[in-house]
Amino acid sequence: LNPEVADWFAEYAGVVFAALGDRVPLWATLNEPWVEAHHGYLTGCNAPGHVNLWEAPRVAVNLLRAHAAGVERFRAGSWKGQIGLVVNLEPKDAASDSAADRAAVERADVYFNRQYLDPVFLGRWPEGLSALFGDAWPEEADRDLARIARPIDWLGINYYTRKIVRHDD
Repeated sequence: LNPEVADWFAEYAGVVFAALGDRVPLWATLNEPWVEAHHGYLTGCNAPGHVNLWEAPRVAVNLLRAHAAGVERFRAGSWKGQIGLVVNLEPKDAASDSAADRAAVERADVYFNRQYLDPVFLGRWPEGLSALFGDAWPEEADRDLARIARPIDWLGINYYTRKIVRHDD
């Protein structure tokens, strides 16, 4: 939740790069950041077990800021290898042809998939993401988008399943 986590992560990453940089060819800054933000801070299923609409988007932003700081630290060093990010993605399919189900698919894709892809590859949050969080969307979310969008060498995709999405008020 603390925005300083990006600097703490970069410091940690620098120690690890220095210790193992001559032996590790592929580095991942984060693995499945959606899981951490969603299950740790929105549903409470994972540590730290919080259920808080206001914390989840803040954590998502801070995770991407930490990713950016890790990439910057890697690029500033003389380590061999490549650096990237690992995300879990799920194709979303509508349960029916109804406009409501198709709109639900778009919201689910924005939240689950594009929340962590668009900032990294397009330098912006996906359209509709802030609306999903409403007033809970952090005002400072755009502050580090240019840093977040600095190039990575590879993208890892953990693909487990697809989801059928139905509108639910």
